[in-house]
Amino acid sequence: MSKLVILKFTEGDFERGFSVTLQISEEDKPVPLQEVGKLPPRPEILRLYENWRFTYINLGIQHRALEKRQQQITNVSVIEDCQNVGKSLSINFNYWLSCPEFIPIQNKLREYLATSDVIRILIETDNLQLQRLPWHEWDLLGNYHQAEIAIAPPRYQKIEQSVRSSERIKILAILGDRTGINIEEDKQQLLNNLPNNTDIRF
Repeated sequence: MSKLVILKFTEGDFERGFSVTLQISEEDKPVPLQEVGKLPPRPEILRLYENWRFTYINLGIQHRALEKRQQQITNVSVIEDCQNVGKSLSINFNYWLSCPEFIPIQNKLREYLATSDVIRILIETDNLQLQRLPWHEWDLLGNYHQAEIAIAPPRYQKIEQSVRSSERIKILAILGDRTGINIEEDKQQLLNNLPNNTDIRF
């Protein structure tokens, strides 16, 4: 089954904590479940993130994938430092998400999501610092192998796309050289036998 999970961070910051609203629904259906919770103040998360970011930049990895790397990383300790800082950020981030104030939301997720569900999780916030955290490292996601997580703005609008079934389907058929090939037979057997709502141009 396909599920949509929205975590709305409506107000707060890392100094005061965040108010969180959870919504779970099946795709394209009204929201049947809502739960509220909080995340307590945790300014050290930002310090760990900035520390990881600084360490990662010092690796000297090129950001453009198609560019040839100018120099190879030879300092193994710099790589290990980056990995260790990243691990520390992940551990502290998950410790923050397992706080008592956030447990009601975690419990609802476990109660209403099956491990076989296809799950789309939206982190809905305009807080840039919150958006940059490693949400893909959330321990809870380890139980849901068909879950994907994304960042969404707090204001958006669904666009309905109308499909007009009365429109004719246009087909451009390009046939090759006639030498040794019966093109007329192909036209009669394959293309001219399509439904009436097709417009074929040869």
